[in-house]
Amino acid sequence: MPTPKYDPETYHPQQSYAAKQLSRYDMQVAGVVVYVVAMAMLFVVALVLMLFWNETATQAHAQSRAAATAGQQNKLAELTQPLPQPEMRAEDVNDDIAQLHAREDLLLANYTRVDGKPGKVRIPVGRAMALMAQRGLPTAAAMPSASLMTGDSKLAVAQPLTSGFAPTENEQAQARAQR
Repeated sequence: MPTPKYDPETYHPQQSYAAKQLSRYDMQVAGVVVYVVAMAMLFVVALVLMLFWNETATQAHAQSRAAATAGQQNKLAELTQPLPQPEMRAEDVNDDIAQLHAREDLLLANYTRVDGKPGKVRIPVGRAMALMAQRGLPTAAAMPSASLMTGDSKLAVAQPLTSGFAPTENEQAQARAQR
């Protein structure tokens, strides 16, 4: 490659620098055209692949959807079958409830033996209430007391605090008036 000769009349440093700058930024049309064509081809190939993939996916989805729909229709048919109607006569509608109440009334109003427990008897509700009023509520057995420590004394209740029943407001007013 020949070396350029220096000619001081035609040499201008700024002009040659500017020329070098312009050549550095000049576009090469052939490179741009090749790039655009390659991108267009890539786009077309991607579009064809997407369409093909969409077609196969749609077919597979339609087949699975058809199978699922058939299964759902079978299940839906099973669920929507009418239930068999119970055979009831008009006069039997309340018989079961009436029989239940009659058995309960017999148990509550009469003495009956408890199955499997010798000596155990159910008593009528009215009699049980009369016995409770006469005898009072059952009480728990007294707890054995621990031995007293030195200096302790045994507590004793001289008189019950209440009769077991709370006086009404009128009874309280009468007691205040008598004082």
